[in-house]
Amino acid sequence: MPRSSRILILLLPILIPMSHAYSPTTAPKRAVAAATWHFGKLAVEEAARVLSSSSPSLSPPSLALDAVEAGVNRVETDNQEQYYVGYGGFPNSEGDMELDAAIMCGTKRTYGAVCALQGTIKAISVARRVMEKSVHSVLVGKGASTFAREQGGFEWEEVLSPEAREGWMKWKEEEEEAAKNRLDGKGDDGSAAMPTAAPTAAVSAAPIDDSSQDTPQHDTIGLLVMDAQGHLAAGTSTSGWRFKHPGRVGDSPLVGSGLYADNSVGAAVATGDGEEIMRVCLSFLVVEKMREGLPPAVACQAGIKRLKEVVEGVREGEGGRKTGMHEALTVAVLAMDKEGRVGAASTLGENNEHRGRPAFPFVVWREGEGAAWVEEANDEGTD
Repeated sequence: MPRSSRILILLLPILIPMSHAYSPTTAPKRAVAAATWHFGKLAVEEAARVLSSSSPSLSPPSLALDAVEAGVNRVETDNQEQYYVGYGGFPNSEGDMELDAAIMCGTKRTYGAVCALQGTIKAISVARRVMEKSVHSVLVGKGASTFAREQGGFEWEEVLSPEAREGWMKWKEEEEEAAKNRLDGKGDDGSAAMPTAAPTAAVSAAPIDDSSQDTPQHDTIGLLVMDAQGHLAAGTSTSGWRFKHPGRVGDSPLVGSGLYADNSVGAAVATGDGEEIMRVCLSFLVVEKMREGLPPAVACQAGIKRLKEVVEGVREGEGGRKTGMHEALTVAVLAMDKEGRVGAASTLGENNEHRGRPAFPFVVWREGEGAAWVEEANDEGTD
């Protein structure tokens, strides 16, 4: 046998296994999209449209990112189904709109985020531009707004809706009246009360009462997408805590807390009390639980269990204080593994309702299974 032939035979056993190393990303899958809350249906349907209209050939990671961006944009520009994302969201305590958003690519594990962004409704589009065009990964405040203008396609626009402005003005009047009553030694309602210290100049946001089922839907939009080639992407967008202190940033735009994506395992997004979610980097925690072998629903349950332990420990400890935006701990997490299975869990239950419901609603669409549908997860999780 010629020497060249012997060399070829020796190399073949090495070359063939190496060629199979990429099979997990090229193996056909069914595209999947899942989003937080009932209004997430808008995002899921738009993401499904993008995924369904794509070429059936091998798609780059950008397809999953395109679907996430388009889906979240659909909610950011909506002012009917929700009021905590993009246009129609509530301003900070000074009446200024500050938006937070982030996007993450599970294939490359790259990400981009903007915090306290002003003058741009489609915050997640700016976040994607940060990921793909900037040497940085996170831009905040004036810097984020300046970057958006420099990129082109993001002209300054009005983000505060007339309804949100009216809501802020009413809240401002009530806060100023309450502060005056406290200064005069009266209760917030004007009744006699023990004198208290003078209020600070900055008005602090109060916890939100969402016990009524009639309360309009709101909160962070979190969207998870897997395309037919197994590329994962995650995105979030929100205007944050209603009437928050200027500059406040929650979990939503923070990679690891509000979102995380890793093609080799799965992806997750969180929603609810950002100050509490950040204590445990909830989205990253859930993805790591899936890395350990737990299915999405069980991984979410494990993440919520850990969060409760930490929050309860902090509140019961010396100097502990409540930092969430709701009266009771209100957090949910949604996850998708690399096979496209979806699961969720929340702190909600019979003794902790949110908008009159004891469970967290989320929306799922799976290629080949018709229209998107709604599922719910409480403190016992979901299958």
